[in-house]
Amino acid sequence: MWPPAPPSPSCWCTDVNARRFLLPWLAGVLLSAGCLVRSVHPWLSDESRVAEPSLAGAWRDDNAKTTAVFTGEKGSYTLDVTDRQQESSLLTASLHCIGDTLLLQISPSEPEGFNAFALLPAHILYKVRLEKDTLTLVPVDLETFESRAAEAGLSLLAEGSKDNGYVLTGSPEDVQAFLIRQVEAPGFFASTPHYRLTRQPPGAEPLPAAPSPH
Repeated sequence: MWPPAPPSPSCWCTDVNARRFLLPWLAGVLLSAGCLVRSVHPWLSDESRVAEPSLAGAWRDDNAKTTAVFTGEKGSYTLDVTDRQQESSLLTASLHCIGDTLLLQISPSEPEGFNAFALLPAHILYKVRLEKDTLTLVPVDLETFESRAAEAGLSLLAEGSKDNGYVLTGSPEDVQAFLIRQVEAPGFFASTPHYRLTRQPPGAEPLPAAPSPH
């Protein structure tokens, strides 16, 4: 359903007027479901963060062959993701609520060494539907995002497109104000989720690795 490899270079955005930034490998595991809308700054602040104890634990999308384990409390989580090739990535996540809408903000862990200078932090936003033992993650809609950002006067990296994804570069205050205005607007989130995960019982067996292509 989604390729196991990191995204192609067409999904990497470069600032040619300054030093080169590569989007983090964040998009390579949980965020490898095609190109997405990313924000350089967090979409939301701690003020909107909410606690949801039922989010903690292991979740699996059998179609995407992906397992996500949330560890934490009070709306702040460490997210350990294992893809179809049994490769793992450690991310950070926070759960927020705006009006009646639950939102999950996913970010890379702190980069180390050279990566601290080379990688551009990117924050991904998902709309969350949490129903008993099903966790559905819905991305921001790519089809309408550029026009919405332009109408709000928010800047995007020039290389972005519906095919390559967008990188929002507005200030934290502007990004949050934009999201609050848009979050319940029809069409702001895509009609099709990226992930539909089911809760796994404690001690569940990990997914077998997908066979290597020949």
